[in-house]
Amino acid sequence: MKKFILFAICLWNLMVGTVQASDLIIPTQRLKFINEPTPMSEKVIGEWLTSLKGQVNGEMLNSDGIMNLRLQQQGQLSDYERHILSYAVEVKPLQGAKRVYLALFYSRLHMNKTLIRSSLYQDGGYEVAKGVVPTGNELFLHESYEAARGLNLRGDQINEMLSRSRQQGIPLNLEESVFSEEILSKLQQRHPKNDYFIIAFNIVGFSWDTIIHEVAHSLFDTVPEYKEVVFDFFYNTVTKTDREKINQILSKIYSGESVIIDEFQAYLLQPKVPAAQSDMLGDLVDKYRQKLINTLVANGVPLPIESNECETKLK
Repeated sequence: MKKFILFAICLWNLMVGTVQASDLIIPTQRLKFINEPTPMSEKVIGEWLTSLKGQVNGEMLNSDGIMNLRLQQQGQLSDYERHILSYAVEVKPLQGAKRVYLALFYSRLHMNKTLIRSSLYQDGGYEVAKGVVPTGNELFLHESYEAARGLNLRGDQINEMLSRSRQQGIPLNLEESVFSEEILSKLQQRHPKNDYFIIAFNIVGFSWDTIIHEVAHSLFDTVPEYKEVVFDFFYNTVTKTDREKINQILSKIYSGESVIIDEFQAYLLQPKVPAAQSDMLGDLVDKYRQKLINTLVANGVPLPIESNECETKLK
């Protein structure tokens, strides 16, 4: 019986295609690039989440699925094995935006293990310098953020981190390797200059404010006039006392002037939703949110809460 189960696992691997590290694999069919643009619609994105969740849950519970076969073979699975065997991500273009892509991961840890190193390289983080490839304990601690909801990354920074890792002999983990081979390779074909933008989120940590928060980051990064208006607002509308308060709150997680201002505007503009997962700015939201919206509108700058405006500017 055990020989049959082992044979079945090997046959399944050959049928779907896999990337292997030691004896653990991530089936390449679990990484999908879907060339069907997704609108910034709560209904459509909600249906996408439900679909991916159903697919992965169904495969995990399938008596002939890879997780069940391995469980029968070994008698038990480690947390890492469960993590790898349930790994899944789907990537779609944001409708109307030629350079922005949404990457939906099954779990927070899938997202973190795949992209947090690139995120830290791009923006830095608590006790992690920008432009340095993090390793060891500093990487592990950031990977372990259970409250992580979303990430925003520039293609040039992801690829620069990968190149720097190779130069320094720093091995990628399994999740980074398979994502690079199955997803980043396709994006690079579409964008030879790597001038694309990835908004990553996950089923476990999702709420509608997550998407708007990350779209606000994409505007800050890709629309110069948006960034200019936000900087001016931060220094000329926000009081000195409140700026100090904002820095005190956000510097516990983020580092660097530009990153903190970027996070300030994203937290400020994300919509209020029931049971919001992140209310970092407290009463500062009511004090400054509408003022920032009015300032952006007055300067003809797009709002992340208006998808048609974003689609025009993010092309």
